[in-house]
Amino acid sequence: MAATIRTAGLRRLQKAMRNMETAVEPQQVKPILAYALMAIKDEAYRLLRVLTKRTENLPAGWEHIEDALVVQEGKSDRVASAFCKVFRRAAPQAIWIEFGHRMVGHKPNKKDTGKFVTANPFFRPAIDIKRAEVRKRIKEGLAGLLESAAAKAQAEGDN
Repeated sequence: MAATIRTAGLRRLQKAMRNMETAVEPQQVKPILAYALMAIKDEAYRLLRVLTKRTENLPAGWEHIEDALVVQEGKSDRVASAFCKVFRRAAPQAIWIEFGHRMVGHKPNKKDTGKFVTANPFFRPAIDIKRAEVRKRIKEGLAGLLESAAAKAQAEGDN
């Protein structure tokens, strides 16, 4: 479950950072991106709580989807990135809830019961609902960052 949100200013800034043509570092942009993606995380969490119930008995090694839903900054030191996702290993049931699934019997036969569990999408609608807000947060964050970088450069030039 992933989607890319494109912002024109961010694309130009990423290119300038790759070419080392700017005083802005990717480490300065990553928190802005992570903050913007928190809107998607919060909305996905809200939708998940509305659509599903929290179970008390998960298989060993599984986490609740709410606990596996995270926003993290990317690891690259050349390109600023961040992501919002549900860790598949921690909560493999998330994709079943998002897209629905067929019900299959228990081992050893695993017979198809013919029943289907309907989808309760929470992540894709959260992206659709919050896309404009994420773009707005990124634009505002980048404007503030560039403004402070310009002020810093001007102060250093005055000395």
